[in-house]
Amino acid sequence: MASLTPTLRTSLRLTRPGRSTVASASSWHTTPLASSSSQLRSLHAPALAPRRIPSTRTPYTTPAAVLESASRNLKQHTDKFPTWEALFASTSHSLSELGLAVKERRYLLWVLEKYRAGFDIAEIAVPTKPKRKIRGWGPKVQNGKRVR
Repeated sequence: MASLTPTLRTSLRLTRPGRSTVASASSWHTTPLASSSSQLRSLHAPALAPRRIPSTRTPYTTPAAVLESASRNLKQHTDKFPTWEALFASTSHSLSELGLAVKERRYLLWVLEKYRAGFDIAEIAVPTKPKRKIRGWGPKVQNGKRVR
């Protein structure tokens, strides 16, 4: 077995039938997995299927309606998605190229996945957290603002 080439060794899976302490060359069995590296890669990590573009439902017929009901001030980005397909085919990388911030991208992709799963966007929309009110006196707080 030591005389196998590295490429042949990667395309073969070595299995041992028993649990004997002494390993001999006859106790190892080889089973071919794939004939090329591309087939081996497809066995290791299959490619993701393209995301499904759902059909429009009654209150949501345009990208503007989806972004407006998702709240979090996403309606300011309606001009960046001219069609329904452009909205639902977008990825994190394409959204960053369009100029969306990280939190906006993550929230928008989460909303789109929930819509694909059949949820109503108005019911799952999460508003932004309000700013924390600072209470107390002292050197850390001056005129209601944190000072470091």
